[in-house]
Amino acid sequence: MDEPAAVTVRLRELLRARSEALNHKAVESGGNVDAEELASLDRLSKALRIAEEGSAAPGRWWHAAALLLALGAVSVLFLVRVPNTRVTIEIEASAVEFALAREHPVIGRAAVTQLGVSGVDAVRISPDVLPQLTAQKAGTSALRLAVPLAPGQGGAINTAALVPPAGTLISLRHMGFARTYRLSLKNRRAGTPIAFEADVRGLLSVAAPGVLDAPLRHDFGKSGASIRFESRGDTTDVDLVLAEAGALPFYAQIPVDALALTRLEEFALPHKSVVAPLSTVLGGSIFFESLDGARHPLRAGEHLRLEVAEGRIESLRLLDDRIALKFRGSVSAVATGEEDIGRDLMPSLLQWLKARQPLSLVWGATIFLYGLIVSATRWYRRTP
Repeated sequence: MDEPAAVTVRLRELLRARSEALNHKAVESGGNVDAEELASLDRLSKALRIAEEGSAAPGRWWHAAALLLALGAVSVLFLVRVPNTRVTIEIEASAVEFALAREHPVIGRAAVTQLGVSGVDAVRISPDVLPQLTAQKAGTSALRLAVPLAPGQGGAINTAALVPPAGTLISLRHMGFARTYRLSLKNRRAGTPIAFEADVRGLLSVAAPGVLDAPLRHDFGKSGASIRFESRGDTTDVDLVLAEAGALPFYAQIPVDALALTRLEEFALPHKSVVAPLSTVLGGSIFFESLDGARHPLRAGEHLRLEVAEGRIESLRLLDDRIALKFRGSVSAVATGEEDIGRDLMPSLLQWLKARQPLSLVWGATIFLYGLIVSATRWYRRTP
């Protein structure tokens, strides 16, 4: 027992003994009590009260500290976000950008009425029916093919399966006209080749800026030809006009480690230009799997910022005027709105516990409330 507590115990015993002695004298004397003894007993009672207050203060501070600690723990549960969470995103957008986590087929064979490829280092045609385009000195960096509008010409263009290397940044954008899209392939690993192929047959219009003075018409015949575009540069753009809506099939379960739903728009001002990110979201929803599938709706034009840890694009479809996408994976950050004034959608620890460990949360809340009530009661009782 520490010294303050021992002093309190001795004072309490002394007060009890003197009080009993004074009561005994009062009974024997018929109620007469010596004033000096009564004053001494009163002084002893005050001394005991002062000693008890001194020894009780640490206890009250301990309860206050425990209360603050509990409130701090609850605040942490409210404010601290989980490091990552599983989400499913079902969205429609005018443009989407993603990075391949590993080599995987992206698009399959599809019929198009126009095909334009730019940013290439070499064009190879088999059989080599247009040597002016494929010669090493030709320097063909862009080629555009189109099926003539006149009926009965018999021309056809079909894209082959596209299998970019791991790390390729792929951007898909609706160009503002029905069934017209641009597929951009950006090589994030210098020197890694990217190849795109197409099969052609019949009469087609062929244009090669910087190589051909004017577009020409060439008949590739019924047997047709295969055209291979190769690039080791920064970005390759593939412009497509689909023969019909949804004609370009995308493979399912595309592994990605980055996903963006914004595009950069440049505004020309006097003496300068301003580049601003614009949302490409046209509508959709985010489902938080770790919160029992809680849904967060997305409005048209709302910024959605993601940091993807790992995931897959389960489906990607091209509609007449938009892109429909479904993504499922793990994200380390998800927010809506502008970067400075946005809303963080990552679940808090409290939300995660509520969804994943409800029984633990109930027991924890019960213990917290019990401790809070007990601490408040003891504080009240010890207050003079």
